[in-house]
Amino acid sequence: MKRVAEAYWVSLDHLWDQRNATYLTLPRQGESMVFPAIRFQEHLIWGLTLRVLTLFSDALGSAAASSGRLAVGPARALCFV
Repeated sequence: MKRVAEAYWVSLDHLWDQRNATYLTLPRQGESMVFPAIRFQEHLIWGLTLRVLTLFSDALGSAAASSGRLAVGPARALCFV
């Protein structure tokens, strides 16, 4: 079983830019489940990866999830898809 298909470096500015925010809708037991996500190239960052990045942002003292931006310059995060 392959758990990580690919990994990318993503700038934190890109991650918390509201223009990249979206939702992922997945079917489950005949219903639609909607999850927050961030667009990166042709990928969506969502689920546990997005949760870890949000906790990382919180640890830095940023209100990135609510403000839409994380102002830390050219810092990057490693994202798995």
